[in-house]
Amino acid sequence: MILRDGADCCRVNVVFDVYREVSIKGSERERRSQAADSKVDDIRAGRKLQQWKKFLASSENKTHFINFVTDSWMELDSLRKLGNKVIYITNGDLCRKLTCSLVEAVHDLCSSHEEADTRLLLHASHAASNRMHTVVVVADDTAVLILLIAFAHCMTAEVYMKSGSAGNAKVYCITNVSKSLNQAVCGALPGLHAFTGCDSVSALAGKGKVNAYKLMCKDKRYQEAFQIWAKAGN
Repeated sequence: MILRDGADCCRVNVVFDVYREVSIKGSERERRSQAADSKVDDIRAGRKLQQWKKFLASSENKTHFINFVTDSWMELDSLRKLGNKVIYITNGDLCRKLTCSLVEAVHDLCSSHEEADTRLLLHASHAASNRMHTVVVVADDTAVLILLIAFAHCMTAEVYMKSGSAGNAKVYCITNVSKSLNQAVCGALPGLHAFTGCDSVSALAGKGKVNAYKLMCKDKRYQEAFQIWAKAGN
């Protein structure tokens, strides 16, 4: 799937979340894990999973699955399939570079970030600084969109975001969106997003993001406040 979706790319970065026991999202993950049928420690090629969604409801299952994927991709038979492509893949705090002939650690992309939402910005920036003229981020997350708009001006490459299913995918030029907005507004977006509700912050009842965004755009004091909020969160 990775090779198919990245058929026109010479470089593909695969960034996974990290599932730690102590986490700001611990209560939400515990709630989800209650829907899991069981925890599967023995993940191997050829094993059939009848309830895929229930399997992924467990953070432990996800961690075992990520280990299985990365270990499989580092096997010689898998490396040979890469041809001229280069794949960067994360697992925990580590990142490895895979080519058809070698596997090596990439220290510049090692990170303690738990969320792939923020960690993928590091990968996008790394690609841009290594002569990649176009970076396409594939994700279906509002937080990723917000972060890309906020930091697109820091990247020398044209930044795009692709979202949606294979049959209904849409591609947005984040660079153009960022340029069309006031830089202060771009910098305030992560703070506004967190304040009005995100993965780890409850939303205000009956208050959406659109009206809050319009109010912020009209007043520099709000923009400055949410910039400070965003920096404090970082």
